[in-house]
Amino acid sequence: MDIFTPRTTKTLNVTSISSNTSLTSSDTTLRIYNAGPNTAFIKIGDNSAAVTDLPIPADVIEVFDKGSVSVISAICSTNQTALLYITSGAGA
Repeated sequence: MDIFTPRTTKTLNVTSISSNTSLTSSDTTLRIYNAGPNTAFIKIGDNSAAVTDLPIPADVIEVFDKGSVSVISAICSTNQTALLYITSGAGA
């Protein structure tokens, strides 16, 4: 069993205007925690303004293989906010 080794945590304040943050290039795994009150929609590997790929509900943790991407984008529905903690590292 692989163990997740965290390295860097960034916060991303999410609103109805798309926002993004760069990811650490050497890390292979992302752990994303939505500490906000609303669902955030994320897109890994793109800073597109129309982010609708993957919903991360409030108070949920998701883990993803980062691959070689270098940015994560997020957006909420109109008049909603979320707070994402994005921890990059290695392992599962």
